[in-house]
Amino acid sequence: MGSAIQTNRSEARTLDVPLSSTSTSARERPASAVSEITALIGVISFFCALIGATYLEVSLLQSIFILLGWPAVSMITSTIFLDKAHLRISTGLDYGLKRHRSEVVEITITKTLGLGVTFLVIIFAYQIIPTYDALNYDFTRVLSLVVLPLLWVVSPIYIGFTTRHMVKPRDELWHFGKLVTLQYSIVDFQKVKDHCRAWLVKGFFLAFMISILPVNIQSVLNADLSGVLSNPLPTVFFLLQLTLLVDVCIGTIGYLCTFKVLDSHIRTANPYLSSWVAALICYPLSCSGHQVDLSTTDPALRIGPIGLKGCR
Repeated sequence: MGSAIQTNRSEARTLDVPLSSTSTSARERPASAVSEITALIGVISFFCALIGATYLEVSLLQSIFILLGWPAVSMITSTIFLDKAHLRISTGLDYGLKRHRSEVVEITITKTLGLGVTFLVIIFAYQIIPTYDALNYDFTRVLSLVVLPLLWVVSPIYIGFTTRHMVKPRDELWHFGKLVTLQYSIVDFQKVKDHCRAWLVKGFFLAFMISILPVNIQSVLNADLSGVLSNPLPTVFFLLQLTLLVDVCIGTIGYLCTFKVLDSHIRTANPYLSSWVAALICYPLSCSGHQVDLSTTDPALRIGPIGLKGCR
């Protein structure tokens, strides 16, 4: 901390900038990848989708796609047309850049192969890791078997477009593609590590979030509001569950929509083991099978399992 302060002071002297201005800028919060208006549009869209799913009496699967799809489309539209995030320098894209078609095709093939192997590893992990044998992960496992192959088939369209306009097209995915095609001499293994860590974050948290979506959505959609709102305690539990549902849905959309064109791509994942332990210790796999059931015997308070169980 002291060295950081000294660095700021030395830079201020070198650049002949007043120290007060550097101190002020150091205290400023970094800009969010999502603007306030886009976040607000996402939350409003979520509640509109929730009301629609409630009154249309759609199936659970349809409810999941509505609660994820409508807010996602609304936020993506806002990000592009209001925030104009696709024009930011931080995307690494330059739309005035036109690469030769042969170069784009070569890079796209390498990246597509790398993405395919990444998807295979994720699908294989969901099938063989014992934690994912639990009943609540059935939806995640089936979804991965259906959706990931379809995404891989259409992925060359997106990969080709971004490759054509990327300032540095030979990114982490490209190096991973070179690794799986056994071209070790040109592989940057640090970039391969960054690729693996980023997808480990997405694969782990998406599986967990998708696994708790069905029961959370079902509990909120099937709640008897007249009974819930008649007593303060059921009201608190219902609001807790509704808040968690908003968090899980918006969080799931965030992990699904990590795209360069939205400036929402993962830059780097934390490389330190201590950080991973702190982040994962309260999630399956680490606390699977060790739960304390705090559910009440009062039927009026039984609004769902979440919020009433935790790690021991």
